[in-house]
Amino acid sequence: LVDTYTSLSGQEKENTGAEILEYWKRSFGEPTRLDYGTGHEAMFLVWLFVLHKLGILSNLEATGNIIFPKYLQLVRHLQTLYRLEPAGSHGVWSLDDYQFLPFILGAAQLVNGSGSVITPRVVRDERMVKDLAEKYTYMSSVDFIMQVKRGTFSEHSPLLFEVSKLRSWETVFEGMLFMFKA
Repeated sequence: LVDTYTSLSGQEKENTGAEILEYWKRSFGEPTRLDYGTGHEAMFLVWLFVLHKLGILSNLEATGNIIFPKYLQLVRHLQTLYRLEPAGSHGVWSLDDYQFLPFILGAAQLVNGSGSVITPRVVRDERMVKDLAEKYTYMSSVDFIMQVKRGTFSEHSPLLFEVSKLRSWETVFEGMLFMFKA
């Protein structure tokens, strides 16, 4: 695919570069409205996908386990530093004011990598969530919510609290995909 990119004419390369840049710029929020939401994180995922298709990113596991979590750290910093508004938030009835994809990817990561030790119920234990946040994207997302919201977990995140009642990460993952498609 890199050969495909290098074989493009000057104008085609310029157009491809402009498209990649646009996905990148849209990944960090809307500068006019000063907001950030799921559409912005989707732009980052599209940016990663395009780089993968061009052959620039070949290791998808590293992309999901290293690059995407670093992106989340950066945008969470931007959200708090600039007090970005949630774009299109559904308030208390959404998983999170800002993001959705980390819950899908994080649940998939826990299906494949946690063994039977960590169950969905662990998100109710703030100390455990904090301990697991470095390793698991789902826990990192819950940890961020616990840092920025006030009140009990069941009050400020009732949907995630209900998800924590599920028996397995497989069920959580399937439910996340169902919600995403809906």
